[in-house]
Amino acid sequence: MNCVGRLNWQYCRRTLGFFSAANRQAVTNQTEHPGELQFALWQPRWHRLDQSVCVGQSGRWWFYANSGGAGEESDQSSLANLQLFNRTVSAAAAPEVRSAIVVGIEHPVLGQLSAISTDGLDYVFRSSSGSEYIVNADEQPGTVYDMDDLLVDDWTVRVTFMNLSAPLADFA
Repeated sequence: MNCVGRLNWQYCRRTLGFFSAANRQAVTNQTEHPGELQFALWQPRWHRLDQSVCVGQSGRWWFYANSGGAGEESDQSSLANLQLFNRTVSAAAAPEVRSAIVVGIEHPVLGQLSAISTDGLDYVFRSSSGSEYIVNADEQPGTVYDMDDLLVDDWTVRVTFMNLSAPLADFA
């Protein structure tokens, strides 16, 4: 089940339970083994073309190969060559499906996020502290409402996954 829509934040808290300090510590304890945490980029294409993500969300994720790595470090735990899939026409390789659990979402300006909802004409970026940034995803993509002092040039976030599987399917 996905964490989508502004009304479903309660679902994230109640069902997934990853917002308490004890549960965050439990995730940390499970992921101390090298190689279990892996990263991928989430780059919005706006207009409801992107996957919603929520810390603690478990499920199947669509990825495609990222041509440049977007400046990601290239260590063994990095999936800089993978990017979360969006529904835009792209010259990228065919998408593939993998299962995993989201254990972190990080933006260079907004910091740690608990979720990104792509449901509707506005995306909602929710910080770990509970603040919500409502971002236009239709007429002026990337424009933050009611925050004139917040300037974000790049909405790319780094998503941390635990237990990322091998490809379950590809669509070549």
